[in-house]
Amino acid sequence: EPPLLTSWRMDSVFSTLEYFKTANFGVNKGILMKLEPYLVGVTPFIVKNNKHLSRGTEIQKFIEENNIKNYVILDDDEDMLESQKNNFIHIDNYYGIQDKDLNNIKKLFDKMS
Repeated sequence: EPPLLTSWRMDSVFSTLEYFKTANFGVNKGILMKLEPYLVGVTPFIVKNNKHLSRGTEIQKFIEENNIKNYVILDDDEDMLESQKNNFIHIDNYYGIQDKDLNNIKKLFDKMS
């Protein structure tokens, strides 16, 4: 299955998952458990000339370094590269990942299979 890419990151996939499992700010634990097998890495945080580069740029670097062909991006930011738009699902930054988002993720995965 294609990996999911998200800006919700800590030092590693493990620490990110543990943080969201123990945090109490609206993350649906059942949804998180469904997504866990698809989370494969942590994208870099890139600063150039004291300026944080776009999420799309960070994701593209991860894709290239890990030779990823098919992927889904979940993010509450919208600064993706044009080439990533068809792989991007915008997540509400207040409510987080909802069941409707899972349906959209599945549709993207199905298109890639």
